[in-house]
Order: sequence, then structure tokens, then C-alpha cells
Amino acid sequence: MGDKRLNFNEYLLFLQGFLTNPQRVGSVIPSSRFLATKMVKQASWNEVKTVAELGSGTGAITRFINSQVNEATKVLLFEMDETMRNNLQTKYPNFSCHPNAARLVEAMKQENIQQLDCIFSGLPFFNFERELRDTLVEQIYKALKPGGLFIAFQYSLQMKKQLSEKFIIEKVNWVPLNIPPSIKTTSIQLVILDVMMPRMDGIKACLKIREISNIPIIMLSAKEEDIDKINGLTTGADDYMIKPFNPLELLARVKAQLRRQSLIGKEEFNSLILIKDLVIDKSKHSVKLKGNEISLTLWSFRS
Repeated sequence: MGDKRLNFNEYLLFLQGFLTNPQRVGSVIPSSRFLATKMVKQASWNEVKTVAELGSGTGAITRFINSQVNEATKVLLFEMDETMRNNLQTKYPNFSCHPNAARLVEAMKQENIQQLDCIFSGLPFFNFERELRDTLVEQIYKALKPGGLFIAFQYSLQMKKQLSEKFIIEKVNWVPLNIPPSIKTTSIQLVILDVMMPRMDGIKACLKIREISNIPIIMLSAKEEDIDKINGLTTGADDYMIKPFNPLELLARVKAQLRRQSLIGKEEFNSLILIKDLVIDKSKHSVKLKGNEISLTLWSFRS
């Protein structure tokens, strides 16, 4: 069966994907196990021979699919993010991984699959341009066998009308314990980290976040020595609070950081340009490729 919980590195990888391409990723953290369980239970697994998952991400739903399939079941996973896709291929070597869900039918032909019994989707359809949405819906329609199941989650009902033009919508379920917010109305404005977090401590998490974003970070810790405060702040935290503290003080500090962010201005604050593995920091005049700094003169940087 395996562990169906996501580890902290997977959450951080998902966050990095969101910060790099929020329209494509669609949410701040992966889908909850409550949502994944609800979705996977909709399929009659004793009858499923072929299945695809669109937008597999870090495998939040994939791990539940894996617990239901047998060795004869053919599973196609689609994920645009190369790092996430490689992780999926390593973790699920019996599944075939593909980058582009808009080429679903083409991928099926490569795997000698005529039609799919079931398709799961975590794609944020309504974040996409209309042309891409139309292509995806058409591909799903062509791929499914008559009577096949298309099981998708969305953070709103905006796609219901378009989906109903191709599919019979049997039911719409609400999963109240699924946490990720819709990107249409929400963006990350601030991160609060605890130094003593399990799996990955707050210092390491802060370093990881600083590789991809200048977002405000408040560090919480029971460690009150000066060296601990200095370590947290030099790591990249914008503020350091010692526990226990008054929640109202934390709220005040959050507001202060958000106020500072708005005063700096969006253009200056969001000084990072992210292009796949390339990170350009306009404020620091630095360029990194896959985490390695590229030496450039100021003249070259401006060019």
C-alpha cells in the first residue's frame, strides 16, 4: 500500500511550482487526502483496465490510484513540471509519464491504448486560455470509452457549463476538508515558518523558499538566544518571533510585513524572473541556473 501522506519536500516542490507558474499549478499546496480518497472511490476498480491522471503534480491523487490498480492496469500520468514528472516516474515506474495532457490521445497511441475506462483530473481548467480548455475537453471526450468516467475537481463551478456540453454530469460533490484555495481569488502574500517543523526544519525551508521567491517570511521559534535570532534572520526571514507570544502581536507583525510589501511596490518586490531552472534577481543583479550562480558583469546583466 505504501504511505499515502505527502512529505514536506513534496509540499515545498508544489509551492515552488505555484510560485513559478501559478496559472498552470492552480493552488498553493497539493490536494488533500480527503479529496483524493473521495475521487478515487468513484471508480469501480475491478472493471478499470486503463486510467489516466491529468495534472498529477506531486502525486497527491496518484498514490491513491496506485493502491487500487493491479499489475495489468495501464496508467498514464500527465504533468508539465519536469521535476515533478521525473519524481513521479521514479516513484511509479510501472506508470507511463507524459508532459502534455493536450496530447492525451497521442500518448494513448504510443502506449497501444484504444480507450480509457477512467480519467482523473486535477487541472485548473478555468485558469487556462479558452483554446487550451477546448482542446483538453475534446481530448478527454475522445479518449474515454462509452460510459467511461471523467472525475475532476475544481475550486468553482465555472467549468460546469462547458463540461456539460460533452459529458453527462452525474453529481457534484463538495469536499470541505480540502484546503488548497483557488488561484483565481488567492495568491501567496506571506509565509509563516516554525523553526522546529518536522521532516524539514524552518531554516532549511526558508533557504528553499529564498531560492525562488522574495515573499515575506516570519520565523517562529522557542529558541531565544541571540545566535538563533541572527541565524533565522540571516537565512532569509524578515521577522523572528519567540514562543510563546501574543497572537495579536503575530497578527500585527503580519500586517506590518504586508504593509511593507505594498509600500515597496509590486514591481520592485517581485524582482525575481523565473524561467524553468533559470532565476534572475533584478534587485541583486544576479543570475542562477539550477541553483548555481552565473558570473555576469553589470553591463552583461543590463544587456
